[in-house]
Amino acid sequence: NGQTSLCHKHDFRCRNGIVYNYTKGSFRCDGSLFHCKDGEDELFCDLIEYHPGTRVKSLDMNNYPLQKQIKQQRSYIDHMIIWYCNRGLYVRSLESTSGFVCLCPIYYYGDRCQYQRKRITTIFHVELTGSFNRNFPTMKFIVLLIRENEKRTILSYEQFLYTPFEYCSPKYITHLVYPINESLSLYSNDSLSLYSNDSIEVLMFTSSIVEHHSTWIFKIAFHFLPVQRIVKRLFISNIDTFDNSIERIINKKNSSSCSKDSFYVGYDINLNRDICVCPLDRIGSRCFITFIPWTST
Repeated sequence: NGQTSLCHKHDFRCRNGIVYNYTKGSFRCDGSLFHCKDGEDELFCDLIEYHPGTRVKSLDMNNYPLQKQIKQQRSYIDHMIIWYCNRGLYVRSLESTSGFVCLCPIYYYGDRCQYQRKRITTIFHVELTGSFNRNFPTMKFIVLLIRENEKRTILSYEQFLYTPFEYCSPKYITHLVYPINESLSLYSNDSLSLYSNDSIEVLMFTSSIVEHHSTWIFKIAFHFLPVQRIVKRLFISNIDTFDNSIERIINKKNSSSCSKDSFYVGYDINLNRDICVCPLDRIGSRCFITFIPWTST
């Protein structure tokens, strides 16, 4: 309305009328004793424009890698910088007009990582059944978020390795994310009907020579939830028995991007690339990089 505010941005008024000016001393959101009688000086600390500096340690490495030349010095970092990117990482950038960019984890997005993506967290316990010898191979698991509509679409995927007899009933956690545009229209009627054909498929392969062994399929029950957690136990039967049902589950057309000794699973629309299952001695998104696994002696 064009009128000048009577409140100074560095003044804080308690409920009992006492006014503090926190440019003369650190008391607002200092995490210590309450300065106001009812402790309102410690409320809504993530919304204020000013935070007192926090003392941290940094390293001055002018002559890296000479360790003798490294010395410690104290510097200050503003709380505002820490929280500006929410769940992301604040990085200064000369390319950005704002002078910084926010590096977001996979399940957050936005210029300040302020939005959450619809996602499913899976927790798998792997267990062996029956009698097995010590030569049981290392297995590779591919976890797919699948949508079966007019065509089979892979929305997201993760993978992990399982080495029997190394761990006792290991637990593996994966995060499967939906496309960002679906996170924006989460509660529309069209979106809820779209999610009804979603499922999670787990494919197990031998890792030395990539051969398919088993498949697990789990339907997703609560499509309206923006974040879900699914916990399952995966039982592995005799390794000599292989599952041929992968012929109908996976599009077996050859991929020009995967190496010849890898296994093509499908196309990930989240990463915009083919999904290649690499043997144990190959790494990379296309399985072209030679890798020598570490073995204990």
